[in-house]
Amino acid sequence: MEVLFRDTKINCRNLFTWQNLTRYETVSSRKVSSFYRITYIWQGYCRLYLLDPVTGEAADPILLQKGDFCYIPPGTWYYTETPEGLENTNIYFYYTTAATPPEAIPAPEREALQRDSAEMPPLCPVFQFTDIPILSGVFHLHDTFGGASGMRQILEEWNARYRYADEMLNCMTAALLLQMVRYRDFQSRPASREAADRAIQYIGEHFREKIDCRLVARELGYHPNYLNTVIRDTTGMTLHEYIIDTKIRHAIYLVTNTRMRISEIAAHLSFNDASHFTNVYTAKVGISPTGQRKRQETNTIR
Repeated sequence: MEVLFRDTKINCRNLFTWQNLTRYETVSSRKVSSFYRITYIWQGYCRLYLLDPVTGEAADPILLQKGDFCYIPPGTWYYTETPEGLENTNIYFYYTTAATPPEAIPAPEREALQRDSAEMPPLCPVFQFTDIPILSGVFHLHDTFGGASGMRQILEEWNARYRYADEMLNCMTAALLLQMVRYRDFQSRPASREAADRAIQYIGEHFREKIDCRLVARELGYHPNYLNTVIRDTTGMTLHEYIIDTKIRHAIYLVTNTRMRISEIAAHLSFNDASHFTNVYTAKVGISPTGQRKRQETNTIR
């Protein structure tokens, strides 16, 4: 059934946190999902094998590691290989429309059934989303957008069962899903690399100024969260970390190759004061700027 995502409502049905702390195993050799699912990997990793529904043959595995999200729609045949140490949380949910009210949703005893069972388990309504096609299939991405925080809030809400918990869980799950879609879309765009290159160039030209993430994003016309994501994907550092790293790389040169006072270097690179600069420098380099100068002088004398 083709629908618009905006015409549906998300209904959170179940949460399940799974831990495998004892052994390597293939978890339920072949099964099929009955609900939509968001999985987040807290610790360890697993391999997800998607199966052809007709032949049962497995495609190349999807490696899900710590910090990864995965979205799986109902009717997906799969199995997982799970080494020791995996911990993940699964949110099971379904969509409803005006034509599919909640009371029309089946309530199977299990979210998954062995492939060799005689019957397909009852599935929640399966939609093809014409406005967000990615939601019609499996996709995964690494958490570079703060999704773990949203997952923790959902877990807290699920366990505490505060007033209006069901409504909150539905809204929070929808927000998490839309974040996933947004950042998965960002990662797939060639424009992401262009954005990273522009940000790196801008920081390289303005690192002596008092710049922060919001200022860089505003000057380049991007959302701060998006720019942070593409910089992290490109450099392995957050946008803030990259700005500091650029400043400190130049600070190291000034400390070791000039006679500028530490306070002058701090002012030259727009740190708040010499104390702030010294703290950041020490945390990044492992030695204070004064200590590095003394070490260099000692090595020079020798």
